[in-house]
Amino acid sequence: MSAPDNPHSTAHSTGTNWLSGVAGGLLLGLAESMTTAPAVAAQFSWARQRWWFVLLLLCINIGTLSLIGALHTVLSIGFRRLSARLARSSSRQRQWQSSLWCAILAAPLAWLCAQIFSGPKAQLVPGHQAIAVLLWALSLLTLQRVQLLLPETKRWLYSGPRRLQLGMVLLLFGLSMVLFVADRRVLPRLYPWFHQSLQGLLIADLLLIAYLGPPMRLRRLPQLLLLALALCIGGWGLLRLQRAQVLRSLAQEHTGITAQVLRGYASIKSGAARTQPQTVPAMTPEDPQETPPAWTGARLGERDVFLITVDALRFDRLNPQTMPFVSSLAQRGVLFTRAYTQVPHTSFAVATLLTGKPVYALLTMGQDAASHETLPTILRRFRYKTAAFYPPSVFFVEHERLKKLEETAYGFEYVKVEYLPAARRTAQVEAFLQEEKPERVFAWIHYLEPHEPYETHPGGPGKERSDRERYDGEVRFVDDEIRQLVELLRKTRPGALLVLAADHGEEFGEHGGRYHGTSLYEEQVHVPLLIVDTAEAPQLPARAYAQPVGLLDVAPTLLGLLDIEPSVRMRGLDLSAWLLSGAPSLPKRAIFSEIGRKKMIVRGEHKLLCDLTTDSCQAYNLAIDPQERRNVLETEAATANDLRRRLDRFLAEARQFEQQPAPSTSDAAQPTWTATHAAALSRARMGDRTVLPSLLPLIEDPTLAAEQQHEVLALIAQLTTAAVPDLSGATDPLKSESALFSASTQASLRRHFARLNAQQPAQQEALRWTAILRTRLQDADSTVLSLVSELIQDNQAPAPQRLAAALALTVIPSCQPGAGTKNASLDCSALWQQALPSAMTLDDPERVRPLLQALSRTRDKRALLVLLTQLSAVRSRPDVVAALGQLGAPDAAVTLIELLNTDPYVPVRAAAAKALGQLGGAQAQAALTSALAHEREAQVIIAIKAARSAKPAR
Repeated sequence: MSAPDNPHSTAHSTGTNWLSGVAGGLLLGLAESMTTAPAVAAQFSWARQRWWFVLLLLCINIGTLSLIGALHTVLSIGFRRLSARLARSSSRQRQWQSSLWCAILAAPLAWLCAQIFSGPKAQLVPGHQAIAVLLWALSLLTLQRVQLLLPETKRWLYSGPRRLQLGMVLLLFGLSMVLFVADRRVLPRLYPWFHQSLQGLLIADLLLIAYLGPPMRLRRLPQLLLLALALCIGGWGLLRLQRAQVLRSLAQEHTGITAQVLRGYASIKSGAARTQPQTVPAMTPEDPQETPPAWTGARLGERDVFLITVDALRFDRLNPQTMPFVSSLAQRGVLFTRAYTQVPHTSFAVATLLTGKPVYALLTMGQDAASHETLPTILRRFRYKTAAFYPPSVFFVEHERLKKLEETAYGFEYVKVEYLPAARRTAQVEAFLQEEKPERVFAWIHYLEPHEPYETHPGGPGKERSDRERYDGEVRFVDDEIRQLVELLRKTRPGALLVLAADHGEEFGEHGGRYHGTSLYEEQVHVPLLIVDTAEAPQLPARAYAQPVGLLDVAPTLLGLLDIEPSVRMRGLDLSAWLLSGAPSLPKRAIFSEIGRKKMIVRGEHKLLCDLTTDSCQAYNLAIDPQERRNVLETEAATANDLRRRLDRFLAEARQFEQQPAPSTSDAAQPTWTATHAAALSRARMGDRTVLPSLLPLIEDPTLAAEQQHEVLALIAQLTTAAVPDLSGATDPLKSESALFSASTQASLRRHFARLNAQQPAQQEALRWTAILRTRLQDADSTVLSLVSELIQDNQAPAPQRLAAALALTVIPSCQPGAGTKNASLDCSALWQQALPSAMTLDDPERVRPLLQALSRTRDKRALLVLLTQLSAVRSRPDVVAALGQLGAPDAAVTLIELLNTDPYVPVRAAAAKALGQLGGAQAQAALTSALAHEREAQVIIAIKAARSAKPAR
């Protein structure tokens, strides 16, 4: 907007902009404080914390609006003086000022018009590019006309009655409130360009109020002093909020303009920091090894041992109401009230339980599953007859990675692997004991109940009841079956040692998820664990321990109780001396758990959750917040930082403990491959993207062996392709990693590619990883794209590499939604369809989800068949269903209706409802209405109601 051309002086007209910026910032800060209050109230213990948060929001908004007002003032003065030199008449001067403003705003308006058609549906509009150009031209013409009319409008306002001026200011103020509410309430967390546009219009509206509002008469020096004060206040608030991790996360999650300021500041700071090589955080010493209590008495040697595991059993279900028998059993044994699974998935949890090692972490770091000595293997050497009774689902999730353990059945000699109800499982154990009559036995019995889908049992909740109620019914049912088994053992194997545990817990929406394997909150990782000596004169004192332990402690503790030296390769702690002596407490140790790139560490009452993909963490004090609702990352920063260092140490030590040296190198390479590099490599294997700057220089390091460079290259390629752009393609999560897009990195990758391509024979795998990385970093030529396309079509190529190649294509312009994929030389839709079956074999929903989203956004009906064939993938089924809805293929309706009516999984039914709403049509509406009549789950009911009123995607 141009500066006034009216009776008011330049001093107060130019000062009005930034002074009103202070008032506007104050109003915006108050508005953001009020709108965020309900969401953040639980995060604060004291009123002063809430007021401190409000104060920081006010300061940042005042500083931001004052800075924008000051910049507007400076430009107004500059344009006025420049136009005075270019034209003599006042009308020509106003035209020049208007043209200069249009030139300044042309680029932002062009971006806005382009973003309007960035969505997949909008890009299908015929001639959308021409329409965007037309909108851009019209917006510039409109802006120019508004600029020319502003001086007359202000002159007209001030020549009329006072109430006319007040009415105009109130009208514009009302518009600013509408824009603010729209930004906060309409499509929250979706379409960043939409919200950024609303925020830009809001700021423009506040500047217009300043321009048309009553004049403020202040001399220049007081104006400058007040401006400097406002900017200092804003800068101070920004720095304080940036350092306050919890408050910063709240502001980023629940505010508009403040969040944009924080992101901008973080990008600038990150760009400056990334220019220097980063190192892995320093480690802290491990907890001092507490000396076990002196125990010279007898141990439990030659006892029978029965390990009973219950699938998906939460710790909080171990109570007299839900599990009366097991609760009474726990009173007579050792109960660990803070036991944690190392992975909330059956496959790896059981592997950890039977090896005493964090198998998931070790396999991620390159260990072979067959190298882990199991508990039954050890016991067989001591003349134990070992037997296992479990369902095939124990190896369902990670079939390929645990293939060696599956083939050997963990080393058990008598094995029954089949799906059986609990009663028949117990009967199997009875038959084994009667037929084999073992002298000494170690048996593992796994009850699949209460794993979803939750079945009904006589006397329990019926099918019409909710998931949670039917789950409790299954828990009660399996409790009775455990009673039957224990009574059998008391008669046939008196004095046996019983161990009862669960592989993981189960979530019912406490933190927005369902079932398990998705998070590391207490409902998924806190599990029951108890050890009971059933002898008439038990040697194991009954006691409850509140110190955290892990499932990896079970194997060494059992061996210790049996007077067998635990394997030196076991990572768990032998707790037998503490248990036998009846010690009042266990050692205070840090217990680790993980799933994908999410890691957890708990020590004492404090717990830290970190996502290595975004390097973001949450901290909780479980003593005062067992529901994990209040993040204390900042209020208890010293404890949180200590836990983070311990987590870093675990990631580095897991490899060292297994005596896995750094990759083999020549003597000349030894000085280059440092401990920092080894630790960075371990963290990269765990999915930590923050170590990329430490790994980039190693790609061309001549002192490293070829296999080292290839592994580094593969890890960088997988980490970068896992971070795909958002739906509109406007935001690339890698853009803050300036080292990746630097000219030196691009040149290094080109040289490496040329060198590999020239070798005879060619290093195909390394060459392909280099091509994937160059594609992801938008530095691909026709040769590189041809190689990536060839890789995706190679059915013999490794699934992770094919998935990485497919995801790399998401940044290619011709692969963007609505870009004419079918007619392009690179048919991305067809390539993604070829990559999907291979990617699904990884059984990792987080890694495959971006590929499903990319494929569905093409709205290519050829993808329907390949998506339908992937519905058998249980863990990714909700994502496949969502992709069917986004694809918009009417032929998918029959399948979606069947899933809505019959699928046992709540998230799948909810996704099917949403997908039918996207498809639209009479058939879909009828199915939704019918399903609403019999559905009992709240999550699905909400989805059905939303789908019935939704507009079909076109």
